[in-house]
Amino acid sequence: MSYFDITGKEPERFYHGLTLGMSMALKEEYIIKSDREAGYGRADLILIPKDKAKPGIIFEFKKYYKKDGELKESAELGMKQIEEKKYEKEVKSYGIGKVIKVAIAFDEKNVEIVIK
Repeated sequence: MSYFDITGKEPERFYHGLTLGMSMALKEEYIIKSDREAGYGRADLILIPKDKAKPGIIFEFKKYYKKDGELKESAELGMKQIEEKKYEKEVKSYGIGKVIKVAIAFDEKNVEIVIK
């Protein structure tokens, strides 16, 4: 794979597909939801644990655009989207108490991740 794979109209799809593919190794332990309605929007990827003692995980992917400022700011915009759209409602509806939120922003070979 090359960073050229993430160009075009929807470059987020590369990171989304890569992360979705890797998360399939967890399918025995997690319910995996991709591009599903959650809260007040559509979350890119949600992992809901089958064991309620484990944390749920929400992923949001963002392509960097210069208008957003720095790459880190794009990741922070992704985190803001997770929180404002209340994507954690989907995880909490399964009785899960802890939710890890992950926003990933990228620009060619550069990646910035914000985790809460």
